[in-house]
Amino acid sequence: MKKKLLFLFSFILTVTCYSQSILLVVDNNTDDTENTTFTNALSQTTYSSSVTVYNTVDQGEAPSLAFISSYDLVIWYCGDDSSINFWDDGKTGLTQLKTYLKDDGKLWLIGKDIIYNFYTAPYNFTTDDFLYNYVGLSSYNMQSYVDDGNTGAPQIDKTSELSNDFPSSISWVFDTIYYIDGVDVRDGGKELYTMGPSSYTSAGEVTMTHFKNDDTNVIASFFNPAEIDISSGGPSGKNAAVNDLVDLIQATTDALINNTLNIESNNINQQTSFKILPNPIENDFNILLSNDKLLNKNFNIFSITGKKVFQGKLNNLQTSTNLESLSKGIYFLEIDGFTKKIVKL
Repeated sequence: MKKKLLFLFSFILTVTCYSQSILLVVDNNTDDTENTTFTNALSQTTYSSSVTVYNTVDQGEAPSLAFISSYDLVIWYCGDDSSINFWDDGKTGLTQLKTYLKDDGKLWLIGKDIIYNFYTAPYNFTTDDFLYNYVGLSSYNMQSYVDDGNTGAPQIDKTSELSNDFPSSISWVFDTIYYIDGVDVRDGGKELYTMGPSSYTSAGEVTMTHFKNDDTNVIASFFNPAEIDISSGGPSGKNAAVNDLVDLIQATTDALINNTLNIESNNINQQTSFKILPNPIENDFNILLSNDKLLNKNFNIFSITGKKVFQGKLNNLQTSTNLESLSKGIYFLEIDGFTKKIVKL
């Protein structure tokens, strides 16, 4: 009898894990090939039988609240098109999507030019913005190619927030990728992937994020996964996926469905967090402290070669600094062992 009950429990657990319903919203009319590539990769995950596809081009509008509310996860795929219907309600965000998220819905937002459709970098988000309130972004910093000297980003690299199920580095079907967005997260947000490698001009710019609180649970990828190079196998994580594209989709979907990206596990000490605004800079910028934990600490600025080029002290929660004497390039601000990149234009 115990064996029967154990088998029944295991069966119920297995069905529960893989009976999650997923809505894939295809909001991209640039290239049907991209849509097919992403949809086919999703079909190679363990969620293949759980996915319903909604195409905004075919339907002529975004899905309604009544339609999306029955799904455990919404994957909103914009590809390269900066979306057709995602911004129908302006920068405050789709009303039905906000209601869905507040009712414990989960969203994976994907695509190039999603931010560029409404904003010009650099831009600091406010509480008027969907991207601040629900995606957890504090600023829009740059776009590859546009702001990196017309080179494009050769790859993106995962941060220590992510498990081995995620590809460690992702490269593209092109030598470099154009028009992926670099952002900063607000307090409580997570940096998942950054641009690389270290020799790239805009290395360290965040291009995939996660933000979760009582009103939202969103992973955002500001690149187009359909452009990932799949010519070689991926990391063969727990699902033994066949390439980096499938592994990324499997791992990201798992993380949202199973709530394995826990805010409390954030490796960045929120008690000692700080921001640099604006960034990139011309001459002047501000160091903003989230609280008084770093007050009266010294800060140092290093060149890309590791030479100390500036130092100062944090006497207030907002400290203004001028780097007019320094040439254009990449620098690193260090405070009490925490380091962030500065780009001087």
